[in-house]
Amino acid sequence: MNPVIFDLDGVLVDSCALYAEVIGEVLGRAGHAVTQREIIEARVPHVPGWVEGLVPAGAPVPQLTAEVRAGVAARSGELAIRPSAPAVLSRLSERRRLFLLTNSTARFAMGVLDRHGLAPRFQRIITSDDGFVSKAAAIAHVLEACGGAPGDAAYVGDTLRDIASARQAGCRVVILYTDWSWDHGRRGEIEEARPDAVASSLEQAAVILEGGWA
Repeated sequence: MNPVIFDLDGVLVDSCALYAEVIGEVLGRAGHAVTQREIIEARVPHVPGWVEGLVPAGAPVPQLTAEVRAGVAARSGELAIRPSAPAVLSRLSERRRLFLLTNSTARFAMGVLDRHGLAPRFQRIITSDDGFVSKAAAIAHVLEACGGAPGDAAYVGDTLRDIASARQAGCRVVILYTDWSWDHGRRGEIEEARPDAVASSLEQAAVILEGGWA
């Protein structure tokens, strides 16, 4: 049973808008007034980098990032998951070993997954609290623990950064491109980066995983 590693934000859960809202609130309290348009235009799929791009040099980015993550975690119950996620993950878990890897905190990830009963579908859930230096390092750790060839594994993400991370770790990558994607609006760049597949729905991603890489 070859492993499949899922991203959370933008793949299983629609979180980008909430992060943008909380970033605005946190930066406003810190005296860095920015508009929601400025926040969205500065978006990158990495919260510290997103915050750093919005504040002046010398601002306490780690502290602000921690406040953003805490604020988002406190409101994780507001987030929608893909309606098909429970059925898709249940079906895939019968044939593949499923893992979850996210740059979000454990508090946020478990808040979302437990609320929707998804946590038991994953053999392991890796979050920013686990201290890996990069997604590529975390992916490599999962693959090493699973054994087998990295090329038999697949990573399901939604950004250019996910393509690079999966490639660095040596596994295949499926990009789920929808309006939930953190790199929404960059489809041309995603296709130029040549992931193994681009899916327009979680169901389509599952068909790719079940069909081509069983």
